[in-house]
Amino acid sequence: MTLRELRAALKAKTEEARTHIDDGEKFAAIEVEIRALGEKIERAERMEEIERNTEGRALTESGTGGAATEWRSLARGEVRSMTVAADGAAIVPEQLAAQIQNRVKDISPIRSIANVVNVSTPDFTIPVNVRGSASRWSGEADDRNPETATPTIRPVRPTFGEVNAFPVVSNHLIDDSAYDIGGFITSNAADDFAQAEGAAFIAGNGTNKPTGFLAVTPEANADATRTAGALQFFKTGDAAGFPATDPGDKLIDLVYSLRAGYRANASWVMNSKTAATIRKFKDADGRHLWVDGLAAGQPALLLGYPVVIAEDMPDIAVNAFPIAFGDFKAGYTIADRVGVRLIRDEISRKGYTGFYLSKRVGGIVTDDAAIKLLKVAA
Repeated sequence: MTLRELRAALKAKTEEARTHIDDGEKFAAIEVEIRALGEKIERAERMEEIERNTEGRALTESGTGGAATEWRSLARGEVRSMTVAADGAAIVPEQLAAQIQNRVKDISPIRSIANVVNVSTPDFTIPVNVRGSASRWSGEADDRNPETATPTIRPVRPTFGEVNAFPVVSNHLIDDSAYDIGGFITSNAADDFAQAEGAAFIAGNGTNKPTGFLAVTPEANADATRTAGALQFFKTGDAAGFPATDPGDKLIDLVYSLRAGYRANASWVMNSKTAATIRKFKDADGRHLWVDGLAAGQPALLLGYPVVIAEDMPDIAVNAFPIAFGDFKAGYTIADRVGVRLIRDEISRKGYTGFYLSKRVGGIVTDDAAIKLLKVAA
């Protein structure tokens, strides 16, 4: 029932109670119904206030049966649809969902450089060209037979899982209209989603979560000869880290192990501990290989390529893969499924309201030639 319908029902029950004031048993039964309606109205008013605090939008039901709702801008009268699932879950309105997605993108390092697509089915498949067609030179009168080799297409399907967040707010704070519930939900959901995604996109095992780019054991074999999805690695030359003499040379070797077409859009990926080691490397003239961003918000450059700090990358250790370099937009695909869903929970914990937000996301290596790794090994 809408808030208006609840208030109308309460008024009707109040009038009915007056007509049975001399009938103690009947009056008591109606009084119970009145209290129940009052609680429903209080919850509905609280929800309306929460939604009004979310970017100035108020939640109202539309149509019949509450199957769909609308977010109406109080300032502009703008309407945005929000569907409600059979289990009571709701797709978060476009404005709030966009805020969460943008915050996640800002926080989640791999998402900021990978290929991100929105899909409508978990059966989403990416066709990958494993071996391109061969070509040849011919003279004017030369025979064009036999046919050249045919490209081999390998279907790649991201593995999906659900990432979720469950911020809980005191009802006292909800009652305070000055408290920004929308901002609280956005901030907490984005932080939790980004943290969970960051680990999965790097090392997720593909079981109810994305398959990370380190999930398939990396190999030393050249492109087109490795296990599908396995990235190629190169060694640092020292079992415990980098060689004492000219350690930066290993980074240069890694850069030029990548094909020129991929280098144009390449990035470094490492965690903060590794970055602290790398930024001390110098060339033969004593100049640092690492150059900090010239303006706020710009990434640091290492050998001319941007550095992305992903804390879930391994530390420098024996047989670890602490550094990745490549074109992640070509090499790794993130698939977002459906959108952000919201379930409001007032039951589980008395005096508090929980906001359960979830989204389904998948990930997979699409071009294992586009990303290279550095392995700590002699």
